[in-house]
Amino acid sequence: MEPETRATLERLALCLGQQVSALRHLCFKFEIQEVVLTSGRQKWLGETTAELERAVDALHETDKALREALATAAVAVSLSPESTVREVAAAVPEPWSYVLEEHRKGMQELLDRVGQLSKTNRQLLARGHAATLAAMSFLGAQVSSGYDASGRPSPATGSVGLLDARA
Repeated sequence: MEPETRATLERLALCLGQQVSALRHLCFKFEIQEVVLTSGRQKWLGETTAELERAVDALHETDKALREALATAAVAVSLSPESTVREVAAAVPEPWSYVLEEHRKGMQELLDRVGQLSKTNRQLLARGHAATLAAMSFLGAQVSSGYDASGRPSPATGSVGLLDARA
């Protein structure tokens, strides 16, 4: 293998490792938010949301570098610049195929976990929102729980009432 090709594969493996690390950090931040949501300590919700946003931004940065490294590595092994990690891993010799495939598997597992945590947290947020609206209504407070087509707050219908789709 030529030294230039080896260098592009090393860069790709490094970028994949950084992506895995960023995904692991994002999972951690989602889990922290889940703990906050389930514990009822809503005062930290804004902080956990800001932390999640920073983790997503960091993931986007690693994703940009990864896409560039992947395109370069794909071209170096005579593949299309749009090739996937799986395709590049299949086209390179050992130990690179193993290294790239292991990173790909790790990324897939973490992406699945991020999706699961995100769904759980959205459900917890929706339940908390609904409970808050119910409590405010019980106390006789006028709640504006949705938004009309112009973006103004309005009473909403539906089980959670986050958006008034009437226009």
